[in-house]
Amino acid sequence: MTCTKCRLVGLLGGSFNPPHQGHIHISNLALKLFGLDEVWWLVSPGNPLKIEKPASFQRRCERALSIIHNPRIRVSDFEYVNRIHHTFETISKLNQSNPDLHFIWLMGSDNLVQFDRWKNWDRIFRNIPIAVLSRTNCDIPALASKAANTYSKFYLPARFADRIAYLEPPAWTLIKIPKINISSSLYREQGLWKK
Repeated sequence: MTCTKCRLVGLLGGSFNPPHQGHIHISNLALKLFGLDEVWWLVSPGNPLKIEKPASFQRRCERALSIIHNPRIRVSDFEYVNRIHHTFETISKLNQSNPDLHFIWLMGSDNLVQFDRWKNWDRIFRNIPIAVLSRTNCDIPALASKAANTYSKFYLPARFADRIAYLEPPAWTLIKIPKINISSSLYREQGLWKK
């Protein structure tokens, strides 16, 4: 079991291109669902799996800071400052530099579908509990993914999801959350966010 006295921090990584109310929605739910002390938005310098380059790092962080009104949600420049481009490196460095914190990884079910394309994805599963938040009507693609199948025996049913932060990895869960029809790609498609 994990240290029960450590502060619990949910890590929400992404390009945040742009950050929006959907990210706020997920973060607030994660704080409640998993009993977290904080959620950190790990604004990535760039996503190696995306061809399109995001807006400047500074612009994305400024936008994030302007929409967050919960002091328990923080914007982190950790990946930018440490010149990290891969999640497994981020988790390793955060664990090393923050022994008084316990982290869980937060991500959307769309990321689980292609999680096996992430560099050293299996090391992520073995080094941090993972909470998958689903905003879709059908979770079959996520649950049929290579990552889900590889770590199926470490799956924690949603009714026990509040325990995920206290389990030693590998441990993961998938939770349905209320849908909110906002996405970064929608902002870009509608011309509401430009580089």
